[in-house]
Amino acid sequence: VLAEASAVLFNLETVGFVSLLTIGFDLWKQQRFARNLAKDINQKYKNY
Repeated sequence: VLAEASAVLFNLETVGFVSLLTIGFDLWKQQRFARNLAKDINQKYKNY
């Protein structure tokens, strides 16, 4: 019973870790996109 419980806990931890990684990656992509967009806008305004 103990082994089964620890296996379930391990699975939950793994799922939580993976979902955290996924959320972090999504946030990173959004931030990178926003930064690139800001750079593009700054460069366009400098050119004019």
